[in-house]
Amino acid sequence: MWLNKTLNDKNCLVLIGEVDSKPVGMVQIKILDNSTLGQVSINLNPEERGKGISRQMLGESLSYGHKIFDQISEYIAVIHVNNEASKKIFEFLGFVRVSVSPVNNFETYLLNSELLEIS
Repeated sequence: MWLNKTLNDKNCLVLIGEVDSKPVGMVQIKILDNSTLGQVSINLNPEERGKGISRQMLGESLSYGHKIFDQISEYIAVIHVNNEASKKIFEFLGFVRVSVSPVNNFETYLLNSELLEIS
């Protein structure tokens, strides 16, 4: 049910990352409340973690997604406080932690779309 709803949502983009034609993970970009704020999340197959795939997959997905959703001026990511790998990846791509204190063990990161390197 989640998949059908997500795939039919015009404000949501799901991108599948592949390595050697094998799916390894997904990035979801969703426009929040028909606004200029986009929420981004990434999920990688546990067997593929630690191989440096996430950074490239997330970066390319943001570049592509911004061409589709060009009205997005800021991207938000909500990351678990213990997920150091995700924090590093998002920070490498320019996201900045904006939450003063975690809410339910999650922190909020923000990226101004002008900082995206669109290719």
